[in-house]
Amino acid sequence: MTTASSNHAPGASGGPETVEAGAVRIRHRVLEAGGWAMAGFVVEKGIGFLQLVVLTRLLLPGDFGLMAASAAVLLAIQTFSELGLEPAVIAKPKLTDEDLRVAWTLSVIRGVVLTVGLWGLADVIAGSMRIPELGFFLRVHAAGVLLQSLHSPALFVLLKQLDLRRRVSFDLSRRLVESAATIGLAWWWQSAWALLGGQLVAFCFGSLLSFWVAPCRISWSLDRAALRSLWSYGRYQNLTAWFLFTVMSGGDFVVGRLQGVAGLGQYQLAMAIPTMIGIRAMSVISQISLPTYALMQKDRAGVLRALSLQMSLTGMVVVPTAMAVAILAPYLVPFVFGPSWTAAVEPLRVLSLFAIAAAFCSVMAAFHCGANRPELQTKIWAVMCACYVPTVVTFTMTWGLVGAAWALALTFLVGLGLHLKATVQILGVESVSAFEPLRWAGGLVLLVAGGMILSRAVPSMWIAQWFGALCGVAGVSVYGWHLWSRESLRLRTLWGS
Repeated sequence: MTTASSNHAPGASGGPETVEAGAVRIRHRVLEAGGWAMAGFVVEKGIGFLQLVVLTRLLLPGDFGLMAASAAVLLAIQTFSELGLEPAVIAKPKLTDEDLRVAWTLSVIRGVVLTVGLWGLADVIAGSMRIPELGFFLRVHAAGVLLQSLHSPALFVLLKQLDLRRRVSFDLSRRLVESAATIGLAWWWQSAWALLGGQLVAFCFGSLLSFWVAPCRISWSLDRAALRSLWSYGRYQNLTAWFLFTVMSGGDFVVGRLQGVAGLGQYQLAMAIPTMIGIRAMSVISQISLPTYALMQKDRAGVLRALSLQMSLTGMVVVPTAMAVAILAPYLVPFVFGPSWTAAVEPLRVLSLFAIAAAFCSVMAAFHCGANRPELQTKIWAVMCACYVPTVVTFTMTWGLVGAAWALALTFLVGLGLHLKATVQILGVESVSAFEPLRWAGGLVLLVAGGMILSRAVPSMWIAQWFGALCGVAGVSVYGWHLWSRESLRLRTLWGS
């Protein structure tokens, strides 16, 4: 295992280095890491999408709903016991082997406690969610928590060092195993147990593979100095994770209780594509940006360029993709997933707005953490949580799945405003230029949303239907012209400066 001496930023050792040369070295590392991360994302999500298409043909909405309910419970328990180890390891300037041993020890202890707790509380949780079959399912699913806790802690170091080649190789290998196992079991069982079985196989395989991809010597350690160091950063991540979970997964509990497992399955499909576009796509950028900002904390100009680059990339990739999904959803869902999933169409269209807001929020959230201001994320997500909880309950009771989707979308629009305000406070008013892509994105969203509202308000009038579609096509076309005529030049200028 590589110790702290190999984790310094460029120029920290080996003689003096100019600021410009250090910036160039960081830029090259970021570019290489970004290439691997993007390639990995495209391949992994391609595999995931094909898996989803196959599984929706083999399984029923209720099967996905049962798995979603179990996953939501596990995620809740994991989130509210989160120790913030990964961001703490990445952000720590001088990392030692003792830190990694402590991180692994804490991870295993947490995994054992959570697994035992889930076994004891499974029936109580199933009763509270009004899903009787969830009890035994949840007990088996709890084994995944323990398997995850056994992963090599050196996986965190790969992100810290921007070694995305090995990290992407690990993620893709695990994903391939999970997809093959899940599809094979679904073909054989045709039940929710196939989804669970494939995931457990992937967890077991990942625990073994992690020590081959990121080898390190593990042993039990609860060194006080290391504990204090990791906790000092991680405590804010803990609180943020609690609020984030409530916003991102709290709707699953509400929908599952009010709409049943079938409704929850439809909602999960509606969430799948926007989440892939808005959050998981941006997680690729976050993997790179968090260590990048940590390396560039003293380079204000470099930080501003990096933020501008990421905002532009988000505008170029996420916004048109999300709007295309919103326009094509009535045709995309029945064709790709089958007629059993048409109830997911309208929630999917609404959640396309959530995808855009979430993507821009993710960019700025990574900057806040990389700038060693994790408390800002805690405050922002606390406000978003306070907005979301009453809204999702009220909206779901009133409008069903569409109401749940609107509650999430509106909450993230509030969060977008809060992220913008916090970022400007850190960087100053000169950072406003970095947010130019938001203006064009907002205009496109309003145009497409207006067309969607019109087509829904008067569905019997074919003129309104065509006009709504025309608004969407025109908006995407104008936005595309703007991207290639202005944003592409802006990107080249920012990267070369």
